[in-house]
Amino acid sequence: MINLRTKPADPVFGPTLALQPRHRMLVLRTPPHGRTVRRRPARQTLLLLGLVAFLVRGQAQTDERRAAVEPPRQDFRWEPLVQMDNNLFPSAIIATANLHLPAREKNSEPAVLGNPTGWVGIMVVCPHDGAQVSVRIKCRQLMEESGGDFILPHRGKVYQLHPEVAWDFDGLRTNQGAKPETISFAVSLDGSAPDTKTRRVLVRSINDCVTGSIENGRYVDFPYIFPAYVNEDHPWVIQILDEAKKSGTIREFSGYQSHKTQDVYNQVYAIWNVLQRRGLTYSSITTVAPSSNKVFSQEVRFLEQSIATTQANCVDGSVLFASILRKIGIDPFLVLIPGHMFMGFYLESEHKQTAALETTLMGKIDLRKFPEDHTLTGGMTKILGADTKNSASWKTFAAAIGEGARKYKASLPHMEQHESNYAVIEISAARRLGILPIAYTADTK
Repeated sequence: MINLRTKPADPVFGPTLALQPRHRMLVLRTPPHGRTVRRRPARQTLLLLGLVAFLVRGQAQTDERRAAVEPPRQDFRWEPLVQMDNNLFPSAIIATANLHLPAREKNSEPAVLGNPTGWVGIMVVCPHDGAQVSVRIKCRQLMEESGGDFILPHRGKVYQLHPEVAWDFDGLRTNQGAKPETISFAVSLDGSAPDTKTRRVLVRSINDCVTGSIENGRYVDFPYIFPAYVNEDHPWVIQILDEAKKSGTIREFSGYQSHKTQDVYNQVYAIWNVLQRRGLTYSSITTVAPSSNKVFSQEVRFLEQSIATTQANCVDGSVLFASILRKIGIDPFLVLIPGHMFMGFYLESEHKQTAALETTLMGKIDLRKFPEDHTLTGGMTKILGADTKNSASWKTFAAAIGEGARKYKASLPHMEQHESNYAVIEISAARRLGILPIAYTADTK
């Protein structure tokens, strides 16, 4: 399996991409100061290889299961296959439904046939050259009956077969709690009567975001679903931007149009200010009800949930800010370090300079205790040298920028060593890959 480690951009020069075949890793190296930066390949390559490597289980992984499905020479044996240790994550299914995969190399002989990002399918050992296998899958609560027909080229080779599944995306989007379901599989060989089997699965809450899994005895990061919780098209984003303009902290949101770094900071501060005025505070809730020894996840709130409850953990606050920044044309990225996430953003459209923001500092003060700047009390407060709402908010914003920069810099040596749980996920790259935002629905509780 390819293990992906994504490195953050340097605050001045930006990264270049280097492939290290010996380790089968994609590494972003930050060039030393004063050295010319080459134009790097598209950033979606970084996300793509790591994501496909997990979803498309290669021959090395199927060999581990050979003992379970290896048949006598004359028999036809197969078993159901459900990724993620028989856990189905609606967020992952929705996020990868439109994933853009690279074309398969010519003359390659894949061990995975059908939809390469399929979450359910079967594992089968080909009984003879050119075997024709028909697969039908159904689960009334999750999908319409789905299926596919496959030709297996080589006798004795282990294949994964993944039909295109007609998921009930609306039902997955509104699934608020973990629940067991049973998936039925019917498989026939060369037109014979189908053999049927079932597999019990656990359908997780839409708020459960898979973060990693144990593969071949080692932990592998899986940070690629977090961008699905970034929703730049959420209707509440416009409301937040309107409130920011009405507060007087900014007249307009123009992204990078002015080509001035300070204007970018001012726009991000205006969003910070309005969320503080709404009373958004830090909440450490991340635990999900189901547990697994092989698959790990955490709860992530949607934008409307964070705003309605005025609570956000580190991931919630990061995807909330990223959603709003995307809307106004400032490119954000998520920074993952062990046990924590914060977010960053580019200071110009060329993506050469970055800033980072520690969103958990937002709730350090209660702006309700400070007077408004434009009032008589606010004016007197300024004369006396005390803080008003805006000045107090700016101080915490500056502290959050400073703390973000400190953590960002501290993470670089660990990322250079390809350590687990360190990654930077650029939202624009995720979108180019086809990783979709999970759509807003008024049914979200």
